Amino acid sequence: MLGLIPENAIAIMDREFASWRFLERLSERKCLFVVRIKSTMRMKFNHERYRVVQFFDESQREFRIATNLTHLSEEEVSELYRHR
Repeated sequence: MLGLIPENAIAIMDREFASWRFLERLSERKCLFVVRIKSTMRMKFNHERYRVVQFFDESQREFRIATNLTHLSEEEVSELYRHR
């Protein structure tokens, strides 16, 4: 999977790909990502490499997104995920 992400691309993925180990591997490869994380995932992660953005859709469903796009606002990250 990691080899399929081209250089300078932003990988936008859903929960089935989410694990802290996978996100660490993406970060090590310098891949940019926006990944919805599972609600059961503990919030213990490397704050220097990425952050978690939380938002709610129009039906008030909660979304938690892990990303290493530090230059984008939380709203911009949520828009990227919503329009994947």
